[in-house]
Amino acid sequence: DRETVLKNLQRVVFEKELFAGRAVPQKTIARSSLVYGQGLHSGMKSGLMLEPLPAGSGIHFIGVSDQKPVPAHVDYVESTGFATTIRLDRTEAATIEHLLSALHVYGVTNLLVKCNGEVPVLDGSSLKFCELLDETGVVEQDAVVHAIRIESPIVVGKGPEQIRIEPADEFSIDYTLNYPPPLGKQHFTFTVNDIDAYRREIAPARTFGFVRDIGYLQAQGLAQGGRFDNFVLYGDQGPINGNLRFPNEAVRHKILDAIGDLYLLGRPLQGKVTASMTGHSDNIQLLRNLWQAMQASQRAA
Repeated sequence: DRETVLKNLQRVVFEKELFAGRAVPQKTIARSSLVYGQGLHSGMKSGLMLEPLPAGSGIHFIGVSDQKPVPAHVDYVESTGFATTIRLDRTEAATIEHLLSALHVYGVTNLLVKCNGEVPVLDGSSLKFCELLDETGVVEQDAVVHAIRIESPIVVGKGPEQIRIEPADEFSIDYTLNYPPPLGKQHFTFTVNDIDAYRREIAPARTFGFVRDIGYLQAQGLAQGGRFDNFVLYGDQGPINGNLRFPNEAVRHKILDAIGDLYLLGRPLQGKVTASMTGHSDNIQLLRNLWQAMQASQRAA
């Protein structure tokens, strides 16, 4: 039941704080808030409601009519095909990474997210979620959470497609994209320690796709909600639907996604991520390997 799910996440995230790094206050939102939008992949219009939760609860997603929430934790990731989806029994939440990215940077650790199967894509970035959090207010709670301190390097993939995380004092992501023209090679590094810098440098970067892939995606039942105002569509000569927000918007969006995916252990990260040509599947595999290392350290102790 719902209480059991809440207690399980509480135990996993907060009670045994493996790889404990610096302590930061737990946070939730000051009041409930609501935003409407459309699912990028389902094409369904839906509302998204955020509700505060007490300290030690964690982040949970629930359908508007569902009784059982699904925890925002790597153990519940069901798929990573073009977006990250979590599921528990019949409760599913898809395309959660942009919202989680904003929650990670704002330090929100306790939250109930109500949506109908897929988080609305809004403008394809995380800027609208930042605005929602600013408008709602984020408040510190009377409890702390310890960042996950990386103790030794973890690597997923090899050659040109690889992601690694290694010990560092702060959470940073160094990302390289290397596509044929018109995207070409893009590189960006971002240290996740300042909400204003995130809002300015990362949050506005929109999801992107290629004209050549649209037919395949839609045949798979994906990208049904792709509109010219909620993602960047690249043709052979460059973006075909308006101006970029940054010359290297694509690589910045990859960092946005990674910040979101890497929040699926429920605690902020303390380590340096270096990635090249990776996506949701690689981010989640890195997190699974980290989670296994954390559990192994507990058993050894």
